[in-house]
Amino acid sequence: SMGVPSRAVFRNNYIHDNRNGHGTIGIYIDGGQDILIENNRIINNVVGIGIGCEEIRAKKSRNIVIRNNVLINNSNAIWTGNSPSAIRNRPPGAVDSIFIYNNTLVNGEGGLLRFENSAASNIFVFNNIFWRQPDQAGGYMIKADNPDISNFILNYNFYYTGSASVP
Repeated sequence: SMGVPSRAVFRNNYIHDNRNGHGTIGIYIDGGQDILIENNRIINNVVGIGIGCEEIRAKKSRNIVIRNNVLINNSNAIWTGNSPSAIRNRPPGAVDSIFIYNNTLVNGEGGLLRFENSAASNIFVFNNIFWRQPDQAGGYMIKADNPDISNFILNYNFYYTGSASVP
């Protein structure tokens, strides 16, 4: 049997057009720890990068670094949480020590960064570009609807949701 992933690197991949189901995710970490996700191009997926903990043997996904990625036109660019259908009769696992920096997140009908359905702590979001075209303005940039989230730090990010007009 496979163990819980740890000490893994996802680097320099081009992941695109995964839209065959509700939970289709370009890169999904389930109960992993000490994971680096960097320099990937992730385009036109249901979820670009997902971090959750539905793995029964794990209590949390932790120490995940997401840096220098370009995520474009994913329904949700970066998502953390657990699917309610996967939780069944046990409480969902948590996500802890997630470092999200130097990424470019563009468009997507759902949103760009979302935390839901599981406890989250020590979330650091720095130096990212969050870019939504005006026709995408109905979705969220960042949404945290966890019942329990602590130490959530957002600093030095760039947010754009409109259009510049030139006279």
